[in-house]
Amino acid sequence: MDLVPPVPERSHGPYALDADGIAALPARYAFGDACVRRVVLDQEFGPRTRGRVARIVIDARVVAEDLRWEPVCLDLTGVQHLRMDESRHFSWVLYDPPMFTHFDGLMRVDL
Repeated sequence: MDLVPPVPERSHGPYALDADGIAALPARYAFGDACVRRVVLDQEFGPRTRGRVARIVIDARVVAEDLRWEPVCLDLTGVQHLRMDESRHFSWVLYDPPMFTHFDGLMRVDL
């Protein structure tokens, strides 16, 4: 019996991760004390691959709905570099919203 909550279905979601969608994330969700629920990494091999795909599932509170918890999925395609630094205690808790920056044509996500 699997007691772990299932990962929500992959969808294109309400917001694309462009400048408008990134700006909408902190307006819709309160990320203070949010939790990284799951990180899923997928890499295809072969001549017609999309490269690596990373899916980050974060439990955050919906601001307009009495701060109820909701899973937020960030689906990142074409991931070139991935680094996860974890502390020994509470490495899954977010104290600040995700930070998105662009550098040399790449988007960087800091949680």
